[in-house]
Amino acid sequence: MEHWAVFFLALAVSLDGFGAGFAYGINRITINFWAKVLISLASAFAIYLSLLAGVLIVKILPPNLAEKLGGILLCIMGIYIIYQNIKNLVSNQQLDEEFLKKNFIHKLFILLKEPKEADFDKSGNISGVEVFFLGFALAMDAFGAGFGVALAGSNPLIMAVLVGFLKFILVSFGIILGKKLTHIPWKGVVIIIPGIIFLIIGLTNLK
Repeated sequence: MEHWAVFFLALAVSLDGFGAGFAYGINRITINFWAKVLISLASAFAIYLSLLAGVLIVKILPPNLAEKLGGILLCIMGIYIIYQNIKNLVSNQQLDEEFLKKNFIHKLFILLKEPKEADFDKSGNISGVEVFFLGFALAMDAFGAGFGVALAGSNPLIMAVLVGFLKFILVSFGIILGKKLTHIPWKGVVIIIPGIIFLIIGLTNLK
């Protein structure tokens, strides 16, 4: 896989961190340095495990077939991300008001859709168990993408380090930007960028 493709795939996997950070910034919710480190490590570890699983499959399949399959998976993921984000943007679904009373599984389900809801106690600060929930939610995106990325031919260690680094940077930048801006008219475009990147690189692998 080309170096530019590796970087942009890592960026696509990490962009949800920017979205979560931006939402926290708007709502004046803070995440301390070590919490951001833990969240970034969780994403890096998740994609590393997923990539290792993908590498095992690559060893079984013929190189050409593995690359094409990886391209197909990235295309499917790209289309799904674009569809889901546009659907959520149009419907503007509201989260359950009884969120704090729900069980562990329900909280994880909600967080997979809306990572910004990790501030359970409404304290204005993400800490303690909230870091675990947020880290898990953001790591699941990385885990899902990792399998397709591995089949497309990416190095697991390089990708994991890139994802961890970019996740930390993007969460931090999102919080800073969110505190300065209360509204961005191009939000609808930003949230579908990961899907577009997956789709483009997936199509490139199918050539």
